[in-house]
Amino acid sequence: MSVAPSPCNTFIECICLNSWLSSGFEPSDKSTYANVMDDSTLQKYHLTGEWEGIDGISEYISAYGGDFTGPLEPFSVPKINMSESSDEECVLWNLGASRMFTMPKYSVGGVSKYIDFVGGGVFRFQMTGDPQRPIYLSNWDVWLPDEFIPSVFGTVDSDATAEYVCDEMLNLCNDEDSSSSSSSSSSSSSSKSSKQHLRSKSSGKKGTKKDNKARKKMAKCISKFKSLPATDDGFWIDGDSRQCRILHGFFAKTNPMHCPHITFEKEDDANGKCKCCESKKLKAEDVFSQEQLDFFRSTTLPYELPDESSNPYIQVYTEGFQPPLN
Repeated sequence: MSVAPSPCNTFIECICLNSWLSSGFEPSDKSTYANVMDDSTLQKYHLTGEWEGIDGISEYISAYGGDFTGPLEPFSVPKINMSESSDEECVLWNLGASRMFTMPKYSVGGVSKYIDFVGGGVFRFQMTGDPQRPIYLSNWDVWLPDEFIPSVFGTVDSDATAEYVCDEMLNLCNDEDSSSSSSSSSSSSSSKSSKQHLRSKSSGKKGTKKDNKARKKMAKCISKFKSLPATDDGFWIDGDSRQCRILHGFFAKTNPMHCPHITFEKEDDANGKCKCCESKKLKAEDVFSQEQLDFFRSTTLPYELPDESSNPYIQVYTEGFQPPLN
């Protein structure tokens, strides 16, 4: 990793920085996590929630470069501040610009969007004295512009994505539609014996009935999914919203631990946590100091913006046009 010049001003700051650089850790590269993290490492992003351990943090990062978006592509030299470091703990503030794009299949209108944004974080770590594993990362607090979530998840909050999430609910997680009453199930069960000989004679009819039932379940799920708010108050997606279920629906594809997170019923998972239930509505000010926030807001996108009213921290473009990268 190359960094902006003179990010350290004291001996301890420079030792901390050198240990960080020699660790080989890259925040956007999951393959580097095992060398600096363990199961106690905690990542926090106030708009989406907390992620714990190598597997949990890797899983969250995998959402950016999964079914809905392409991978993060950094395109600026990171800006680093080590001023909070001490003999007891190294603290690194990191800031840079990246680009990502949304997959057309799941984008609203079927058109990819490119999203350029400034983002960073605060990393708290200890030097280990082991040249093979020179640092241990205990905490990683993510900072992104408030508009990041609506820009990314709003772009993929499409009909195709609603079907994706409902497919996970109904077919992977086996979450029956809440409107499927026990009486209808009982009726179906009692009639099964008397109609079995008819079904065995006509597999085509059986298939048609089964397909019709599946389509009705899917339609009902999609309708219920679309009735949820997109986010909590326009920014948070850790509550009872569509975009929280989009995020955890992607995770559920490979990890059934997330099935309770996408159901319409509020359920605790195996760890006793209820996600996509109620947003904590944490603000950046709840996580970062004012000095840290000033640092994050000190750098804007490294190119000329379309007009004076443009957001200097995040820009969204159509597939056919992207500004040149410096």
